[in-house]
Amino acid sequence: MRKLRKMPLYLAGIAMICIVALVWSITAGQMTVRTHYQAKTNVQTPKPYRVMVIGGSVAHGWDDKVGGGYLRRAFDHYPTYQYIDKTIVGANSTQLQETLYKGDYETWLKEYRPNVVVISWGLLNDCLPDTPKANFDKYLRVEITQALASHAMVYVVSPPVTIASYTKYLVRQQGYVNDELHVVRQIKSPNLYFFNVFDQMKAYLRNHHLSVYDFGTNTWHPDAEGHIIAARLLLADMQRSNSIK
Repeated sequence: MRKLRKMPLYLAGIAMICIVALVWSITAGQMTVRTHYQAKTNVQTPKPYRVMVIGGSVAHGWDDKVGGGYLRRAFDHYPTYQYIDKTIVGANSTQLQETLYKGDYETWLKEYRPNVVVISWGLLNDCLPDTPKANFDKYLRVEITQALASHAMVYVVSPPVTIASYTKYLVRQQGYVNDELHVVRQIKSPNLYFFNVFDQMKAYLRNHHLSVYDFGTNTWHPDAEGHIIAARLLLADMQRSNSIK
């Protein structure tokens, strides 16, 4: 009889051990799942859209050591975009298409398959050698049509104002800006946009009674504040166009 009376206590002890083991296994499983989930959330996923930029030193962000230039600053507002900088300091369209960098542009289009191609030459590298209008228009047209053929959206962006473009090369630079608009209108593609930062920035400085000399570290490049102004103007243009995702 004594053995039978002790049986419930024995069974209760076994039951308690089983319950503890079960609770421990469930908790351990939850910890494993949670740790696995946390590890997954820390993995960086690739950005779904790619923007590839071609241009010279101003497009590269010269003298904007913090923000990376007006183009990068503008696209920083769209965290889904991977920014691909293929700018060439000191270059222009002629060098990209015919001489020093011939074939590179086509290679980049195939390699990166950008969703957006930004064409933003500083134009002073055309002003200095006085690139003939026919050549300027020809090479710009080639860059645009090749990007469109690769199924990219194309932004032709005129550059920010600099001391040189506002003084010594004012007339010549304005002529190239006008040529850019003319070429864009001729191509007539719904996937092609022209954002005229140059004329808008001139108007901004004039309307706010500001001097271009206050926004340049040298005559050929804007300083960081000049890049910030240009980025704000460009961002507003992109938002109004509804072309960006």
